[in-house]
Amino acid sequence: MSSIFQLYITKHMFSGGGKKNKDSKRKLTIEEQHQSKKFKASLPENCLLKPALISSAIHCSTQISCLYPKGVCSVCGKILYPDDLSWIKKEEMKFLTVSTTTTSLQTLEKEAKISVCKQCYNLTKSSSTAFNFFNNFSVIPQSNMKTVENFFLVICGMCVTSVNAQLKRNNDFYKNRPRDCTDIDIKQKNGVYKIYPKGSADGFNVYCDMSTESVNGGWTVFQRRYDSWVDFYRGWKDYKRGFGNVNYGHWLGNDRLHILTSQGKYELLITMTDFSQKTRYALYDKFKIGDEKSKYRLHIGTYSGNAGDSLTDHQGRKFSTKDQDNDVYSGNCAAMFKGAWWYNACRASNLNGLYLSGKHSSYANGMNWSSWKGHKYSLRSTAMMIRRLK
Repeated sequence: MSSIFQLYITKHMFSGGGKKNKDSKRKLTIEEQHQSKKFKASLPENCLLKPALISSAIHCSTQISCLYPKGVCSVCGKILYPDDLSWIKKEEMKFLTVSTTTTSLQTLEKEAKISVCKQCYNLTKSSSTAFNFFNNFSVIPQSNMKTVENFFLVICGMCVTSVNAQLKRNNDFYKNRPRDCTDIDIKQKNGVYKIYPKGSADGFNVYCDMSTESVNGGWTVFQRRYDSWVDFYRGWKDYKRGFGNVNYGHWLGNDRLHILTSQGKYELLITMTDFSQKTRYALYDKFKIGDEKSKYRLHIGTYSGNAGDSLTDHQGRKFSTKDQDNDVYSGNCAAMFKGAWWYNACRASNLNGLYLSGKHSSYANGMNWSSWKGHKYSLRSTAMMIRRLK
């Protein structure tokens, strides 16, 4: 078949345009009809050919190779003909190359050539760079599609391996981050450190006390008071979120306190100092705070220390503030005694009360720890801290 006739056949076969051959306008003779049937029978399965062209095609003694399928789309399965593949040449697509040291993959690269229709190519190219394997390719016969299949399996395997490696690095990173001050080397000095408790992806800063009981160290401070600079007579939202500066006077926040004490077993240490520089402590072998739905309910264990036990009376009580009364008293203990605490009816301790600098005439509205100094003495400084039991 001449190249002119091939172009003529292709143009009409795929575009439907152009002028019709004069032979297509006349009726076929009986002989031509017979040749037409024979010609169509010799064409490959699924080969598309307009009947109007058969009258021209049967006069050609050369095999019409341009009408045979040249491959199949490896994405949608569409049979590809020469016209379907002409856009590849126009874009001058090159063979896909992946830099790798794997010998088997290099071998596959040399053999792999991909058949794909333009519609699938555009769809794949725009959908995701992760699967942008069709950027550079040429056409292969159907018999080599297994090679392509294997090639993509290798590529997918490389992707999975890369993702798994990244996940492992992330996992190791999370494992090595401190959940609280217990995970920080006790040789470190007192100060502010960032911790990442379970349930807190971004983490937050806390003050770590490394000198109190320095043999073990690792106390996470959630309350510090030593002057009147920070106002502790606040509402529910402030105690929920926390306030102050962790370097100085502050309340860490009930939400954070709940997150911390939910990731393991904790003990509670309360240290206090009066205005004569005398110190006392109270240690409880168990400490946990419920969530906001439970009103941050208090759970403590057995007491030991030299300050006296002024917290067991608050065991199992809900947290109360001046704007949210959760105590068992008929009035609002937080409003009456100017604080925020796990009030019962009402208090044996009130460490978030007013800073009244020692003795005061008012009753039980200062920083009181009744078992040591009674209800009319406001302490100079206090610190409440927890440590995870390993």
